[in-house]
Amino acid sequence: MATVFIALCAEFLVDSLDGMIQGTGVSATFIGLILLPIVGNAAEHVSAVTAACKGNMDLAIGVAVGSSTQIALLVIPLLVLLGWIIGQDFSLSFNTFETAILFITVLSDPFECSG
Repeated sequence: MATVFIALCAEFLVDSLDGMIQGTGVSATFIGLILLPIVGNAAEHVSAVTAACKGNMDLAIGVAVGSSTQIALLVIPLLVLLGWIIGQDFSLSFNTFETAILFITVLSDPFECSG
């Protein structure tokens, strides 16, 4: 039941993005590479910060590194395969901006708890 609720919320979020892009002029790339990962990983960020505040740095760093690894090794290749299945042109050949954002995301996430 929780999965169905989350799927419905995700569907409403994605549907609302087109209106936001047209209304604000913010690019779809910025929303997809910056805003959605922040919102999507909010629970992981909160748990890492909470663990760090309680002095449990092993757990905090484990959550942060796990999140970065998950995105780099699972989500991006999975999206490429899904793109092939549904006929969307998506490859691992990123432009300079996308590569820089991915690099910064992977490097900065493990150090989020140390600041």
